[in-house]
Amino acid sequence: MWSGKKIKNCFKNQRWMLLTMTVPFFLCVVAFSLVPLWGWLIAFYDYFPGTSIFNQNFAGLRYFQRMLNDRYFYQALVNTLILSSMALLTYPIAPVFAILLNEFRSGKYKRIIQTLTSFPNFISWIIVFSIAATFFSVEDGLINQVFFDKLGWLSVPTNFLANADIAKVFQTFFLSVWKNCGWSAIIYLAAITGIDQSLYEAAKVDGAGRIKRIIYITIPGIMPTFIVLLVLGAANILNTGFDQYYVFTNAVTLPVLDNLDTYIYRTGIQNLNFSYATAVGMSRSIVSVLLLTVINRVAYHVNGAKII
Repeated sequence: MWSGKKIKNCFKNQRWMLLTMTVPFFLCVVAFSLVPLWGWLIAFYDYFPGTSIFNQNFAGLRYFQRMLNDRYFYQALVNTLILSSMALLTYPIAPVFAILLNEFRSGKYKRIIQTLTSFPNFISWIIVFSIAATFFSVEDGLINQVFFDKLGWLSVPTNFLANADIAKVFQTFFLSVWKNCGWSAIIYLAAITGIDQSLYEAAKVDGAGRIKRIIYITIPGIMPTFIVLLVLGAANILNTGFDQYYVFTNAVTLPVLDNLDTYIYRTGIQNLNFSYATAVGMSRSIVSVLLLTVINRVAYHVNGAKII
């Protein structure tokens, strides 16, 4: 029977106590992050559910070779790079919005705007699609009713949700910004509060106006946060997200919105080609890790500090 004194003696060394406290988290990482990687074996077999993987035919690198010769894979890869690059271009919007929000003198209005702009982040993309269909549908959408029927600014009703020419811009510069900008701004607001307030007071004494304080104090103060998020976003360039593009993709926008996530889902789940889908997903994960490693090293040589 362990007494309280014996237990205390066992954890007398604080270093071992802290190490022991990390064991549950380490086990969770192993159980939920490393053990599932066992499924990568599917990429090397002609796998079909219902039979042990070791009773399946060994395929070697055949599915990886198929991936390199698949034009639909390259189409999804190009779409992924374009959509992710366009998303990176929207990164400055959140810090600009945070700076403007921080300049509000009224704390009441500041909290209201912050709440209203952060709320869309918690809305499911399925609900976002329903909202978008209400506003942008051809028959009774609010946008077409106003700009076509009332104002006459549109010569013909425009189907915004089934228009391949504007699909990428509509998804990245409009919907994604509307949904994520307010939530991302919270990070920059936290960075702004971490800036030494004595710098602002000294700038006021020296006669610096609000614009100059933003340019010379606020922007440099949040720049490290912006660089970190931008670098992580660049390292994650092969992951555009699944749910947004899955619910908004249709027969017209498929050629321009089909990315690696939707391509893997369609190949593996809908077409039951599990081995090939696993090979594509495995390749993407490996490339993402390599990108993160390279970018981390570049950040170390440029800033003298690693991102992770």
